[in-house]
Amino acid sequence: MIALVKKILNIDLIKVSGLTGISTVIRLLTSLGLSKYLAIMIGPSGLAIIGQLTNVTQTMITFCTLASTQAVTKYASEYKDEEHKYYEFLTGVLKMLSFSSILVSVFSFFASDWLSIKVIGTTEYSTIFKIFAFNLCLFTLNGFLLAIINGKKQFKKFVKINIITSIISALLTMGLIWYYGVFGGLVSYVTAQSIILLFTFYAVKDEALRVFSELKNYQLKPKLVKQVLAFSLMTLVSMLMYPTSKLMIRTEIIQNLDLMAAGIWEGMNKISTMFLMLFTTTIPIYYLPRLSELKTPKALKKEVYLTFKIIVPTIAFLAIVIYLLRYYVIIIALSDTFLPMMDLFAIQLTGDIFRVVSLIFGFTLVAKAKITQFIIIEILAILVYVGGTFLLVKDFGLKGAVLSYLMSYMFYAVASFVMFQRNLKLNDAA
Repeated sequence: MIALVKKILNIDLIKVSGLTGISTVIRLLTSLGLSKYLAIMIGPSGLAIIGQLTNVTQTMITFCTLASTQAVTKYASEYKDEEHKYYEFLTGVLKMLSFSSILVSVFSFFASDWLSIKVIGTTEYSTIFKIFAFNLCLFTLNGFLLAIINGKKQFKKFVKINIITSIISALLTMGLIWYYGVFGGLVSYVTAQSIILLFTFYAVKDEALRVFSELKNYQLKPKLVKQVLAFSLMTLVSMLMYPTSKLMIRTEIIQNLDLMAAGIWEGMNKISTMFLMLFTTTIPIYYLPRLSELKTPKALKKEVYLTFKIIVPTIAFLAIVIYLLRYYVIIIALSDTFLPMMDLFAIQLTGDIFRVVSLIFGFTLVAKAKITQFIIIEILAILVYVGGTFLLVKDFGLKGAVLSYLMSYMFYAVASFVMFQRNLKLNDAA
């Protein structure tokens, strides 16, 4: 029995889960505290406004980073033992990100009034987009440095930065909402990462300074641009379509129901985010660099099924616990104003389980750069989510939106599993 326990504890996924578990507990506690604070201070309507801004800023950050975070993680892991390739790749990406960040920053500043009207319905918040414009380059650099840390599998350092991020973001948001209400909350969302960059840079200052010093030694080659953009296209589709789809769904709920219903739906998503935090943190941190370095179909299959056997039963058990305690979860995480979401839990949590399954198999497509397969599955899943919501929300209310969420990730999980099996067979045949 003791030998079995030692064997389990020596599994790399378990080790990383233990490390990220510490970070996740802190993130969960800060998220719970922040969600409760937001629910009391600004209510469902204020939460909906912050949700709108968050989705738009995520989309703009995606353009800034060219969705290259996972590409940097993948190739930093692959090239870590080949110095020339390693620094040629990183300096090339940094030059590309500098150009894209400046372009998006200029757009955010000069189109601030238009963005505020389109996103929130008033020019009252145009200043937020101007503040965001001055922080975008810093956001991008922070993500770039974190991706390098992840790619080099410096998990302890990565976890420490995540803990600092959680605490600073929560304190900044609560402080600014206390003094400035919804406006203060919006300011915190567009400035927090710039402050966190100070800690990230300090943690990797030697590596960062080395990359900066190598900028003059490497030219940005068309081949590298094509390599990055081809890989980034996969995550770009996901990172652009996901917040955009949520924006469309939230707008549809507001138009067909009301702002309060949109806030309830946003609250349900926040609880899902907190529930999934351990899995959505551990899988990208451990899983992507691990899959990227595996060379044979047999090793890949073994790693994927080991991850499945550990993760899926765990999340299924936790989903049952959350469902049984849903009343207390709502009261603790939000407030009694959000109790109407109790009827949504069973469908949403089932969707969360399929979402994790889709991550396990979907990441094999990312790690092995199966661009076309990934993009087709991603687009079809988003169409199921948005199209289903548009069709169902009028007749079923908020249940229509969460039913669409479940159908979307059921499709995603099955499709990514089928592609994973197909790719294994093709590689075995080769």
